[in-house]
Formats: sequence, C-alpha cells, structure tokens
Amino acid sequence: MCPEPSPLITMTAPALDGGIGRNLVNLSNEFFSLGFRVHVVADSLMGPYFGLFKKGIGIYSLRTSHTIVGLGQFSWYLHRHKPDVILTPVVRHTILALRGKSTTGARTRIFAQVHNTYSQTFALIREKKREKRIRLLKKYYPRCERIIAVSKGTAEDFCTLTGIPADKVIALHNPMTTDGIALLAKEDPGHPWFTRGSPPVILGVGRLTTAKNFSLLIRAFEIVRSKTPCRLLILGDGHLRGTLEEQAASSPFREDISLAGSKINPFAFMRRAAVFVMSSSWEGFGNVLVEAMATGTPVVSTDCPHGPREILADGKFGPLVPPDNPRELAGAILNQIHHPTSLELLREGAKPFSARAIAKKYLAVFGLPAQPASGIQDFLPTTNRGIQK
Repeated sequence: MCPEPSPLITMTAPALDGGIGRNLVNLSNEFFSLGFRVHVVADSLMGPYFGLFKKGIGIYSLRTSHTIVGLGQFSWYLHRHKPDVILTPVVRHTILALRGKSTTGARTRIFAQVHNTYSQTFALIREKKREKRIRLLKKYYPRCERIIAVSKGTAEDFCTLTGIPADKVIALHNPMTTDGIALLAKEDPGHPWFTRGSPPVILGVGRLTTAKNFSLLIRAFEIVRSKTPCRLLILGDGHLRGTLEEQAASSPFREDISLAGSKINPFAFMRRAAVFVMSSSWEGFGNVLVEAMATGTPVVSTDCPHGPREILADGKFGPLVPPDNPRELAGAILNQIHHPTSLELLREGAKPFSARAIAKKYLAVFGLPAQPASGIQDFLPTTNRGIQK
C-alpha cells in the first residue's frame, strides 16, 4: 500500500527577487528539507533567485494574478493540486487565493503575510486608491486562517490601519540566516574597492526607493568622509537611481561614491565592508540588517518603523539613530568604523533569525508537524511550468 503524500505547501510571489523573493526561497527550501511537498507560484519567474530553489520544488508561473482575470487559472491549480496550505505575500495574491477557494470549494487553508508598514506605503498613493486598498484588507483578510506580519511593529500597524483584531495577526520574523550565507560571503565580490590597503567601505543595499532613503545615506557619508578616508558603495536598483546619481555626482566626494546596481551575491560585499548601514524611512522588517550581521559586519540603522529595533534588540547589536538625521547617522557610522561591534555579538544577534527555526514556527502556525510523520515528497525537478487550464 502506497503511503499518503506529505502535505503540500504552496507559496506565491510577484517575482523571484527582492526581500519577498529571498523570504520565499529560504522558507521553501526549509519546508522541503523538513519533508514537505512545496510549490512556488509566481507572476514572473524572472529574477536572480530562480536557481536557488532545491531540486524537487515545483515552480509554476501565473499568466496573471489579476483577481478577476486570473481566477480561472488559479482555480484550476487549486483543483488539480489541492494544496494543504497557501502562503500569500501580497494583497492581490491573497484575494485571488480566497476567491479561488470559494469558487472551487477547496479545503486549502490560506495564510496571508504582511511584509510592509502599510500606513506608510499607502500614504504615497492617491486618497481614493488608498481607501480602496484598506477596504479590500478589511473585507478579505479576516477570511484567512491567520495573518502573519514580519515584525511586531508591522502587526500593530496593520491592526491599527484595518481594525482587524490583534488575535487574528501573529508576528513571525523573516527566515534570513542559512548555511549558504557563509559560503557566499567567502566569494570574491570582484570590486576594486576591496583590495588590501584600500579605505574602509560603507555599504548600503536595497531598492532605490523613497522608503530606503539612500539620499540620507549619501548626506551622512559626506560628513563621515570629511573626517576620515572612506568610500560609500550602494547596491540595488530602482526608480530613484537617476536622482541618487545626480546627488552623488554633485558631492565634493563624488569619486568615493558608487551606485553599483543589483548583485546576486551581496553577502560577498557585506563581509568585506567596514560598516553596513540601513538608512530607511520605514521598513516592514529589514532583511539586510540580519544578513549583514550574519556575515560578521558591524551595522548601523535608523530607528524607523518597523523592524530595526526588534532586530537590533533596542541597540544591543548595533546603534539605532533617528530617521532622516544625517549628523546622528554619521556619528554612529564613525563610531562603528573606529569601535566596531564584536563578531561574537553580531553572531548572537543573527542567531534568532535562522531559516530552520523560523520555518518550524511557520509550520506551527499552519498546524503542521515540524516534520511529516510519514508520506512521500513530490520529487519533480525544479522547472518552469506554466499553469494550464
């Protein structure tokens, strides 16, 4: 008699990049290693993380995640594969999954993630559109089994914004530290600023957007550079690239500022930087802070909502400074250059964000065992498979 297959966990994503993409890769690989079947369903399979999934995880592409146009396609997926759990990271995927469940009568349990501080991101859009999004959250998210926010602050912000009861929302930090980080950190970044005898490098990593506030980092760097030889390297791309390039070009220290674009392996840069800085105006969590700590690099962060204060334990593992204050940020950077946080303390700070430990916390929320008692995995090669009706 053939054993029953192990439970199927389906994770969705807009694309295989960015912070959501990294979270997706780490959780998927851990769930699979623990014995579960895992599918990834993404709007686009473009992105640097496609090749990072373990062989055996099913990868599917959506033609569209539009909550109406994509309903037939997603409903077919639910009918065909019958996942036990679906984890959705964005609003439109959550709505699509809930509508698909209603249409098919599937017994799938849907869990929605909240990756950002919605009160901040919604403030950037027009009032009517903002009100519509809040209405959608209020209408659909209570229908999920649970809502999983990536930090306590993000959970509180979500409840305040929507009025959804706090007992419906749980905070689980992102699964950021893996054995692979140490290996990737040893690779050569291939950048001339990391040769022996070069000035210390201050590093920032993230999308070039309003939230990340790299303009603040450049202003703080100018203060630091006026006091000591150093260089500023920013990794990432985004719609503010042109604006930041203009700011860097007009700096008196423009030869010591580089916007190097996105890199598939930022850990090699982190390990060799003197200080890693997160200059954000707001966050949902702050993945890069944990990643930098895991490579043994001293960190500095703005005390923005939400995530950095939780990650850095109120400043125990690295200084927190007020948002949008270049002098305070510069002072903290200078202090880390001359009196860096110890490697032992950094490793202690990164330890709670182990991907394996966080994955087991997710399984507990899903109501699944830490490992299936029995059953078989769906050992299919990792591949690009479009969902076909």
